[in-house]
Amino acid sequence: MEEVKIILLGDSGVGKTSLITRFISDDDDSFARKNSAPRSSQFDPDVKAKEVEINGITIKAHFHDSPGKDTSYSSHSIAPNFYRNADAVILVYSVNDQHTLEALQDCFVTEYATYADISATSWIIVGNKNDLPLDIEKSVLDDLSRCLGKSVALFASAKTGKNVKEVLHIAVKKAHERRKQKEGTFNLKEERQSNRGGQGGCCGRR
Repeated sequence: MEEVKIILLGDSGVGKTSLITRFISDDDDSFARKNSAPRSSQFDPDVKAKEVEINGITIKAHFHDSPGKDTSYSSHSIAPNFYRNADAVILVYSVNDQHTLEALQDCFVTEYATYADISATSWIIVGNKNDLPLDIEKSVLDDLSRCLGKSVALFASAKTGKNVKEVLHIAVKKAHERRKQKEGTFNLKEERQSNRGGQGGCCGRR
């Protein structure tokens, strides 16, 4: 079974954990029960998994949840492993809090770039709490999207469940496509190295 790694970044309180919990829960009671469970450690990433079918292929998606900006991974040894090899990154902000949107580019994207290549992963920007009045500057969202290149900007509400499944399915699909792209690039490099090795010597000379 194919597996993909998806990480979530964003300020404390924007609803990263709630989005994932809503996605893996079967009903409102299950969501409420799982969402109220305490985390084991302030600095350990919380990993949840769910099998998702994309274009007839079953994919096991591992969602790596992170603490917010006030408990940044930057000063902890877990940082490199948390960021590396992510097939997709979900950036989460609150639609009613401009500062949480600005923090994505000012803090989280910058920190991600310290440990991994921005262009080597797929980016999904999610405005959570869409059940509340919208209070953000669209220009900031547009700037962030341009900074990340081919990113997807969406809205959802973990509280009501609106668009959560759609958003997370898109994230898994993007992660799957990115993983296949990485594997194709790796296989091409392997083939080229094998061909060069068979020629012998430098540049094919003996």
